[in-house]
Amino acid sequence: MSNEDFQILQLIKQLLQQKNLKTEELGSLSRDLSHYGSNDDSSSNETDQNVKAMQERIEYLEEQLDSTIKMAEMTINGLAQELSQYTTQNYSAINNEQAPLPSSSKFNYLGDVLFTTEHQLQQLLPQSFFLQASQDNLKGSFVWAKEKMGLVYLIFAFCEGTDSDRLQQAIVCNHLTNTIVLESHLIDVKSILNRVDFYLTKMHNDRQQFRETTQYGVCVIDKINSRLDYIGSNMTLLSFQQDSFQEYTSPPMLGSSSSHSDLNEKQSLQIQRGSRFYVFPQVGEFRSQAIQKVQEIGHTEFVTQKEHLNQWLNTQISTNNIHEYFISGFGF
Repeated sequence: MSNEDFQILQLIKQLLQQKNLKTEELGSLSRDLSHYGSNDDSSSNETDQNVKAMQERIEYLEEQLDSTIKMAEMTINGLAQELSQYTTQNYSAINNEQAPLPSSSKFNYLGDVLFTTEHQLQQLLPQSFFLQASQDNLKGSFVWAKEKMGLVYLIFAFCEGTDSDRLQQAIVCNHLTNTIVLESHLIDVKSILNRVDFYLTKMHNDRQQFRETTQYGVCVIDKINSRLDYIGSNMTLLSFQQDSFQEYTSPPMLGSSSSHSDLNEKQSLQIQRGSRFYVFPQVGEFRSQAIQKVQEIGHTEFVTQKEHLNQWLNTQISTNNIHEYFISGFGF
């Protein structure tokens, strides 16, 4: 089986897993709704409110499930045709050993394979971008984007270092994110950040494996209630609402005591029509320059912002003494 065949089958498997996951979530929520109706000891008014909220979320999930099933069927049919074509091709003409990839290209390929959820950002939030630039073309930062039960999770990681060390940290952060959000079913942003901090701190203390400047930001967007919860570790959130900017900075958490981690406050913001949010790593003076640039063009369309920021970021990264930086934005 060729690499292309394997990737196609993996994509089909992922689509089916997404469909099964949404089906399980819908069934679980329906059972909870039944439980509220028969066993709730609270007041009738509170029970009615809970039932109404859960009914709205069930209706939303039903729409998402139908959409996912249709998309999966269309994609599987298309990929099946591609798979048939791929298997009839002659791969003997391609000899990878004759043209080995440079080391940096191999790392980039590995990053592209591992951080596939980065491409889901614009699928979940059409008005969004994730711009990344580095001096050595290696990925040490990513955005992890998933939707569960009407909640959109955007988790940003920025790992400092050089060469493969930066990529290694990013791989670990990506794995922790998958484990904590998908398997532990945590919803609260502070609980997610605390769990990530616990594991990263343990690895740092046990093996001195990662730098203390690993940066992490967690956004949970409730589409139904139009609310954004955010918390960060050495990460900055910039909001633009009602024609004004508001900046939310956060201290580092890695290796910190529990009392210090209380400084990492959760921000709960109501999402309004026209709201825009931006996330920046806190890297010296460069963060201030990036924020200033966003504020200069913050009133323009997202497409225009992306073009200007991408050009600015790639120009500035070569003149500043940092290996990598990213700017992410999303609007409603």
